[in-house]
Amino acid sequence: MSQAMPQAYETLLLERRGRVALVTINRPDKRNALNIKTREEGAALLEELRNDSSVGVVVITGAGDKAFIAGADIGEFAGRTAMMQREVMMARSLFTAIDSFPKPVIAMVNGYCLGGGCELALACDLRIASETASFGQPEINLGIIPGGGGTQRLTRLVGEGKAMELILTGDIIDANAAQAIGLVNMVVPAEHLEAKRMAIANRNRLETEGLIGREQFARMKPTAFFITTARGPVHDESALYDALVSGGIAGAGIDVFHDEPPDPSHPLLTLDNVVASPHTAGITEEATRDIARATAEQWLAIFAGKVPPRLVNPEVWPAYADRFDACFGVRPEELPS
Repeated sequence: MSQAMPQAYETLLLERRGRVALVTINRPDKRNALNIKTREEGAALLEELRNDSSVGVVVITGAGDKAFIAGADIGEFAGRTAMMQREVMMARSLFTAIDSFPKPVIAMVNGYCLGGGCELALACDLRIASETASFGQPEINLGIIPGGGGTQRLTRLVGEGKAMELILTGDIIDANAAQAIGLVNMVVPAEHLEAKRMAIANRNRLETEGLIGREQFARMKPTAFFITTARGPVHDESALYDALVSGGIAGAGIDVFHDEPPDPSHPLLTLDNVVASPHTAGITEEATRDIARATAEQWLAIFAGKVPPRLVNPEVWPAYADRFDACFGVRPEELPS
Protein backbone atom coordinates (compact mmCIF):
# COMPACT_ATOMS: atom_id res chain seq x y z
CA MET A 1 0.00 0.00 0.00
CA SER A 2 1.40 3.39 -0.90
CA GLN A 3 2.12 5.79 1.94
CA ALA A 4 0.89 9.36 1.98
CA MET A 5 3.26 12.15 2.93
CA PRO A 6 3.28 12.35 6.75
CA GLN A 7 1.58 15.33 8.33
CA ALA A 8 3.31 17.70 10.75
CA TYR A 9 1.88 17.61 14.26
CA GLU A 10 2.22 20.26 16.97
CA THR A 11 1.54 18.13 20.04
CA LEU A 12 2.78 14.72 18.92
CA LEU A 13 6.06 13.12 17.96
CA LEU A 14 6.19 10.13 15.62
CA GLU A 15 9.16 7.81 15.46
CA ARG A 16 9.32 4.70 13.31
CA ARG A 17 11.41 1.74 14.39
CA GLY A 18 10.94 -0.99 11.85
CA ARG A 19 7.26 -1.94 11.96
CA VAL A 20 6.75 -0.14 15.27
CA ALA A 21 5.31 3.38 15.28
CA LEU A 22 6.14 5.19 18.53
CA VAL A 23 3.70 8.04 19.20
CA THR A 24 4.68 10.46 21.97
CA ILE A 25 2.28 12.97 23.51
CA ASN A 26 4.64 15.94 23.54
CA ARG A 27 3.38 18.47 26.08
CA PRO A 28 5.79 17.88 28.98
CA ASP A 29 5.25 21.39 30.37
CA LYS A 30 1.57 20.44 30.85
CA ARG A 31 2.38 16.90 31.98
CA ASN A 32 1.12 15.83 28.55
CA ALA A 33 -2.45 16.84 29.39
CA LEU A 34 -4.90 16.23 26.56
CA ASN A 35 -6.21 19.39 24.95
CA ILE A 36 -8.45 19.66 21.90
CA LYS A 37 -5.44 19.93 19.59
CA THR A 38 -3.88 16.74 20.95
CA ARG A 39 -7.14 14.82 20.58
CA GLU A 40 -7.61 15.99 17.00
CA GLU A 41 -4.01 15.31 16.01
CA GLY A 42 -4.03 11.92 17.71
CA ALA A 43 -7.11 10.79 15.78
CA ALA A 44 -5.64 12.11 12.53
CA LEU A 45 -2.30 10.38 13.12
CA LEU A 46 -3.96 7.06 13.85
CA GLU A 47 -5.91 7.37 10.62
CA GLU A 48 -2.60 7.89 8.83
CA LEU A 49 -1.06 4.84 10.53
CA ARG A 50 -4.18 2.74 9.92
CA ASN A 51 -3.55 2.99 6.17
CA ASP A 52 0.22 2.50 6.40
CA SER A 53 1.05 -1.10 5.55
CA SER A 54 4.60 -0.69 6.92
CA VAL A 55 3.27 -0.24 10.46
CA GLY A 56 2.40 -3.37 12.44
CA VAL A 57 2.25 -2.06 16.01
CA VAL A 58 1.60 1.37 17.56
CA VAL A 59 3.06 2.37 20.94
CA ILE A 60 1.77 5.45 22.76
CA THR A 61 3.74 7.17 25.52
CA GLY A 62 4.23 10.58 27.08
CA ALA A 63 7.21 12.93 26.82
CA GLY A 64 9.52 13.00 29.84
CA ASP A 65 9.43 10.76 32.89
CA LYS A 66 6.88 12.65 35.01
CA ALA A 67 3.68 11.77 33.20
CA PHE A 68 2.18 9.49 30.61
CA ILE A 69 -0.87 11.76 30.41
CA ALA A 70 -1.93 13.60 33.58
CA GLY A 71 -5.50 14.00 32.34
CA ALA A 72 -7.46 16.52 30.33
CA ASP A 73 -6.20 20.06 30.03
CA ILE A 74 -8.69 21.56 32.49
CA GLY A 75 -7.48 25.03 31.57
CA GLU A 76 -9.68 24.65 28.48
CA PHE A 77 -12.75 24.06 30.65
CA ALA A 78 -12.94 27.68 31.72
CA GLY A 79 -15.93 29.53 30.31
CA ARG A 80 -17.59 26.43 28.90
CA THR A 81 -21.13 25.53 29.72
CA ALA A 82 -22.09 21.90 30.29
CA MET A 83 -23.51 21.74 26.76
CA MET A 84 -20.36 23.23 25.27
CA GLN A 85 -18.25 20.63 27.07
CA ARG A 86 -20.59 17.92 25.82
CA GLU A 87 -20.01 19.05 22.24
CA VAL A 88 -16.25 18.85 22.79
CA MET A 89 -16.53 15.30 24.12
CA MET A 90 -18.84 14.26 21.27
CA ALA A 91 -16.35 15.45 18.65
CA ARG A 92 -13.91 13.14 16.89
CA SER A 93 -12.79 10.78 19.67
CA LEU A 94 -9.16 9.85 20.13
CA PHE A 95 -10.19 7.07 22.51
CA THR A 96 -12.52 5.51 19.94
CA ALA A 97 -9.83 5.84 17.28
CA ILE A 98 -7.50 3.79 19.50
CA ASP A 99 -10.15 1.28 20.53
CA SER A 100 -11.15 0.59 16.91
CA PHE A 101 -7.60 0.60 15.53
CA PRO A 102 -7.02 -2.61 13.52
CA LYS A 103 -3.45 -3.13 14.70
CA PRO A 104 -2.17 -3.72 18.26
CA VAL A 105 -1.80 -0.54 20.34
CA ILE A 106 0.42 -0.58 23.44
CA ALA A 107 0.36 2.08 26.16
CA MET A 108 3.86 2.62 27.60
CA VAL A 109 2.99 4.31 30.87
CA ASN A 110 5.81 6.34 32.34
CA GLY A 111 4.38 8.41 35.21
CA TYR A 112 0.98 9.89 35.97
CA CYS A 113 -1.80 8.17 34.09
CA LEU A 114 -4.89 9.98 35.32
CA GLY A 115 -8.33 10.95 34.09
CA GLY A 116 -8.29 11.15 30.32
CA GLY A 117 -4.81 9.63 30.35
CA CYS A 118 -6.10 6.54 32.12
CA GLU A 119 -9.03 6.41 29.68
CA LEU A 120 -6.60 6.56 26.76
CA ALA A 121 -4.59 3.69 28.25
CA LEU A 122 -7.81 1.71 28.76
CA ALA A 123 -8.54 2.01 25.04
CA CYS A 124 -5.19 0.38 24.20
CA ASP A 125 -4.72 -3.37 23.79
CA LEU A 126 -1.86 -3.66 26.30
CA ARG A 127 -0.63 -1.46 29.15
CA ILE A 128 3.01 -1.70 30.23
CA ALA A 129 3.88 0.48 33.22
CA SER A 130 7.04 1.58 34.94
CA GLU A 131 7.25 1.13 38.70
CA THR A 132 6.85 4.90 39.05
CA ALA A 133 3.51 5.02 37.22
CA SER A 134 0.24 5.83 38.96
CA PHE A 135 -3.34 5.42 37.81
CA GLY A 136 -6.70 6.91 38.65
CA GLN A 137 -9.98 8.50 37.59
CA PRO A 138 -10.05 11.61 39.80
CA GLU A 139 -12.76 13.42 37.82
CA ILE A 140 -15.11 13.27 40.80
CA ASN A 141 -12.92 15.88 42.48
CA LEU A 142 -14.07 18.29 39.77
CA GLY A 143 -17.68 17.24 40.08
CA ILE A 144 -17.71 15.32 36.80
CA ILE A 145 -17.47 11.69 35.64
CA PRO A 146 -14.96 10.02 33.32
CA GLY A 147 -16.38 11.13 29.98
CA GLY A 148 -13.99 9.39 27.60
CA GLY A 149 -15.17 5.82 28.05
CA GLY A 150 -13.77 5.25 31.53
CA THR A 151 -17.11 4.21 33.00
CA GLN A 152 -17.32 1.47 30.36
CA ARG A 153 -13.79 0.26 29.61
CA LEU A 154 -12.61 0.37 33.23
CA THR A 155 -15.59 -1.73 34.30
CA ARG A 156 -14.94 -4.30 31.59
CA LEU A 157 -11.27 -4.53 32.53
CA VAL A 158 -11.28 -4.62 36.35
CA GLY A 159 -14.89 -5.45 37.20
CA GLU A 160 -17.77 -3.31 38.41
CA GLY A 161 -16.76 -3.22 42.07
CA LYS A 162 -13.21 -1.93 41.55
CA ALA A 163 -14.31 0.42 38.78
CA MET A 164 -16.94 1.98 41.05
CA GLU A 165 -14.36 2.32 43.82
CA LEU A 166 -11.88 4.15 41.63
CA ILE A 167 -14.46 6.40 39.99
CA LEU A 168 -16.42 7.30 43.15
CA THR A 169 -13.42 7.85 45.41
CA GLY A 170 -11.05 9.37 42.88
CA ASP A 171 -8.26 7.36 44.51
CA ILE A 172 -4.90 7.14 42.75
CA ILE A 173 -3.15 3.77 42.86
CA ASP A 174 0.41 2.76 42.09
CA ALA A 175 1.54 0.50 39.27
CA ASN A 176 1.68 -2.69 41.36
CA ALA A 177 -1.85 -2.14 42.65
CA ALA A 178 -3.01 -1.47 39.10
CA GLN A 179 -1.48 -4.75 37.96
CA ALA A 180 -3.08 -6.61 40.87
CA ILE A 181 -6.59 -5.60 39.76
CA GLY A 182 -5.91 -6.23 36.06
CA LEU A 183 -5.64 -2.62 34.95
CA VAL A 184 -2.00 -3.11 33.90
CA ASN A 185 -0.55 -6.09 32.04
CA MET A 186 2.97 -5.81 33.42
CA VAL A 187 5.15 -3.58 35.60
CA VAL A 188 8.87 -3.12 35.00
CA PRO A 189 11.59 -0.92 36.46
CA ALA A 190 11.56 2.53 34.89
CA GLU A 191 14.95 1.97 33.26
CA HIS A 192 13.66 -1.22 31.59
CA LEU A 193 10.39 0.20 30.27
CA GLU A 194 11.70 1.06 26.82
CA ALA A 195 13.42 -2.31 26.38
CA LYS A 196 10.32 -4.22 27.49
CA ARG A 197 8.12 -2.26 25.14
CA MET A 198 10.39 -2.97 22.17
CA ALA A 199 10.64 -6.65 23.11
CA ILE A 200 6.85 -7.01 22.98
CA ALA A 201 6.20 -4.78 19.97
CA ASN A 202 8.95 -6.38 17.88
CA ARG A 203 8.07 -10.01 18.36
CA ASN A 204 8.81 -11.36 14.92
CA ARG A 205 6.13 -13.35 13.16
CA LEU A 206 8.94 -15.65 11.97
CA GLU A 207 9.03 -17.06 15.51
CA THR A 208 5.63 -18.68 14.94
CA GLU A 209 5.63 -19.11 11.17
CA GLY A 210 4.93 -22.74 10.33
CA LEU A 211 4.62 -23.60 14.02
CA ILE A 212 1.98 -26.20 13.15
CA GLY A 213 3.07 -28.23 10.14
CA ARG A 214 3.01 -31.80 8.81
CA GLU A 215 4.62 -33.28 11.90
CA GLN A 216 2.09 -31.66 14.23
CA PHE A 217 -0.91 -32.59 12.07
CA ALA A 218 0.36 -36.18 11.89
CA ARG A 219 0.23 -36.39 15.69
CA MET A 220 -3.45 -35.39 15.79
CA LYS A 221 -6.24 -37.94 16.03
CA PRO A 222 -8.48 -38.61 13.00
CA THR A 223 -11.36 -37.20 15.06
CA ALA A 224 -9.54 -33.91 15.75
CA PHE A 225 -10.69 -30.52 14.49
CA PHE A 226 -8.09 -27.85 13.90
CA ILE A 227 -9.39 -24.37 14.80
CA THR A 228 -7.30 -21.21 14.50
CA THR A 229 -7.86 -17.47 14.78
CA ALA A 230 -4.15 -16.62 15.02
CA ARG A 231 -2.73 -13.86 12.84
CA GLY A 232 0.17 -14.71 10.61
CA PRO A 233 1.20 -18.01 8.99
CA VAL A 234 1.13 -20.03 12.20
CA HIS A 235 0.03 -23.19 10.39
CA ASP A 236 1.20 -24.67 7.12
CA GLU A 237 -1.83 -24.36 4.82
CA SER A 238 -0.56 -27.03 2.43
CA ALA A 239 0.03 -29.48 5.28
CA LEU A 240 -3.42 -28.72 6.69
CA TYR A 241 -5.02 -29.38 3.31
CA ASP A 242 -3.28 -32.73 2.99
CA ALA A 243 -4.29 -33.73 6.53
CA LEU A 244 -7.91 -32.89 5.77
CA VAL A 245 -7.99 -34.69 2.42
CA SER A 246 -6.24 -37.81 3.72
CA GLY A 247 -8.50 -38.10 6.76
CA GLY A 248 -5.63 -37.42 9.12
CA ILE A 249 -7.93 -34.97 10.93
CA ALA A 250 -11.69 -34.58 10.75
CA GLY A 251 -12.08 -30.91 9.95
CA ALA A 252 -10.93 -27.33 10.40
CA GLY A 253 -12.28 -23.93 11.36
CA ILE A 254 -10.22 -21.09 9.93
CA ASP A 255 -10.54 -17.38 10.71
CA VAL A 256 -7.26 -16.15 9.21
CA PHE A 257 -5.54 -17.07 5.96
CA HIS A 258 -1.94 -16.39 4.96
CA ASP A 259 -3.13 -14.04 2.24
CA GLU A 260 -6.31 -12.13 2.96
CA PRO A 261 -8.89 -12.06 1.72
CA PRO A 262 -8.49 -15.62 0.40
CA ASP A 263 -9.38 -16.27 -3.21
CA PRO A 264 -12.62 -18.27 -3.57
CA SER A 265 -10.58 -20.94 -5.35
CA HIS A 266 -8.29 -21.39 -2.33
CA PRO A 267 -7.80 -25.18 -1.87
CA LEU A 268 -8.99 -25.13 1.73
CA LEU A 269 -12.25 -23.44 0.71
CA THR A 270 -13.03 -26.30 -1.68
CA LEU A 271 -13.31 -28.83 1.17
CA ASP A 272 -16.62 -29.67 2.80
CA ASN A 273 -14.94 -30.31 6.16
CA VAL A 274 -13.66 -26.74 6.44
CA VAL A 275 -15.58 -23.85 7.97
CA ALA A 276 -14.13 -20.42 7.23
CA SER A 277 -15.28 -17.22 8.92
CA PRO A 278 -14.51 -13.69 7.72
CA HIS A 279 -11.62 -12.02 9.51
CA THR A 280 -12.37 -8.30 9.88
CA ALA A 281 -9.21 -6.88 11.46
CA GLY A 282 -7.59 -4.22 9.33
CA ILE A 283 -10.46 -3.61 6.94
CA THR A 284 -12.73 -0.63 6.60
CA GLU A 285 -15.94 -0.05 8.51
CA GLU A 286 -17.80 -0.22 5.19
CA ALA A 287 -16.31 -3.63 4.46
CA THR A 288 -17.24 -4.82 7.95
CA ARG A 289 -20.85 -3.77 7.35
CA ASP A 290 -20.83 -5.49 3.96
CA ILE A 291 -19.60 -8.71 5.57
CA ALA A 292 -22.30 -8.49 8.25
CA ARG A 293 -24.98 -7.87 5.63
CA ALA A 294 -23.77 -10.73 3.44
CA THR A 295 -23.64 -13.06 6.44
CA ALA A 296 -27.19 -12.12 7.42
CA GLU A 297 -28.39 -12.78 3.88
CA GLN A 298 -26.73 -16.19 3.94
CA TRP A 299 -28.42 -17.18 7.20
CA LEU A 300 -31.83 -15.85 6.18
CA ALA A 301 -31.67 -17.94 3.02
CA ILE A 302 -30.58 -21.03 4.96
CA PHE A 303 -33.39 -20.64 7.51
CA ALA A 304 -35.88 -20.29 4.67
CA GLY A 305 -34.66 -23.54 3.10
CA LYS A 306 -33.16 -21.75 0.12
CA VAL A 307 -29.77 -21.91 -1.50
CA PRO A 308 -27.75 -19.07 0.03
CA PRO A 309 -26.18 -16.54 -2.32
CA ARG A 310 -22.43 -16.65 -2.96
CA LEU A 311 -22.16 -20.38 -2.17
CA VAL A 312 -18.43 -21.09 -2.41
CA ASN A 313 -18.57 -24.90 -2.54
CA PRO A 314 -21.87 -25.92 -4.23
CA GLU A 315 -20.72 -29.51 -4.59
CA VAL A 316 -21.46 -30.11 -0.88
CA TRP A 317 -25.06 -28.87 -1.16
CA PRO A 318 -26.65 -32.32 -1.75
CA ALA A 319 -25.00 -33.71 1.40
CA TYR A 320 -26.03 -30.60 3.33
CA ALA A 321 -29.61 -30.92 2.08
CA ASP A 322 -29.71 -34.56 3.26
CA ARG A 323 -28.53 -33.56 6.71
CA PHE A 324 -30.98 -30.63 6.89
CA ASP A 325 -33.85 -32.94 5.92
CA ALA A 326 -32.82 -35.51 8.52
CA CYS A 327 -32.67 -32.88 11.27
CA PHE A 328 -35.71 -30.76 10.48
CA GLY A 329 -37.92 -32.93 8.27
CA VAL A 330 -37.85 -30.37 5.47
CA ARG A 331 -35.65 -30.58 2.43
CA PRO A 332 -34.07 -27.35 1.18
CA GLU A 333 -34.49 -26.38 -2.44
CA GLU A 334 -32.18 -27.90 -5.01
CA LEU A 335 -29.32 -26.08 -6.64
CA PRO A 336 -30.32 -24.31 -9.84
CA SER A 337 -29.17 -26.27 -12.86
